Amino acid sequence: MIISHEATEAWEKYVIAEYPNEACAYVVDGSIYPVKNHSETPTLTFSVDVIDRLMAHKLGKVEAFLHSHPYKIEESNFAWNPAWASAEDMKTWIADNIPWGISSTEGEGVSTIFWYDDSMEAMSPLEGREFISGLHDCYSVVRDYYRSVLGIHIPNFSRGYGWWDRGEELYLEGFEKAGFIEIPMEEATINDAVMMSLGTGVVVHAAVIVGENQILQHNIKRLSGYDSLAKWGRQIVKAVRYVGVKND
Repeated sequence: MIISHEATEAWEKYVIAEYPNEACAYVVDGSIYPVKNHSETPTLTFSVDVIDRLMAHKLGKVEAFLHSHPYKIEESNFAWNPAWASAEDMKTWIADNIPWGISSTEGEGVSTIFWYDDSMEAMSPLEGREFISGLHDCYSVVRDYYRSVLGIHIPNFSRGYGWWDRGEELYLEGFEKAGFIEIPMEEATINDAVMMSLGTGVVVHAAVIVGENQILQHNIKRLSGYDSLAKWGRQIVKAVRYVGVKND
């Protein structure tokens, strides 16, 4: 998703004006249409009134939704980027089915917009991605491999950075919902996936087997790319194969 320089400037001015609250806006026919944040905790969350949403759609084509993540430097944890989507952001973005843009601000400057866009046209190359939680992470590169190489569309799941530190088991809870079954590791072959713990105590990482002793993966603090399957063998706790989602 790309918006004009004028639209970007208008958005950034609005973000600063709304600080320390989260700013919200729609991109309508290429222009910024600001809407009020009706959340009871506007410095932490946002809520858009249905009337504002309907008005945006009446004005023209709604191309995207924008909101900001305000923060205070002295309270920041720079292990993660404050513009990355939270689990709640991802849940609503997935349901919205339009591109979402998120900017962070400390009240003086505004970050580059991080675009969450699930369209095939917006998909980045599988190799060489920079890590962005919920957009370019280990699940994303596996999911994008399946849909771009195999034509298999597995569901997206909401997730916020650091879910493993909270003891959540997103992979173990989600792989069957995504259409995978567990298989013996010795049976794993090309197009199967492997899941790893990486010493965290939970299953925190996944990769897809793409060749003889070759996996495609995306680790935090590394670009996505290809690696040796054997090198990661001790970390693997489960191998899975896509068989499709059963309809009850």
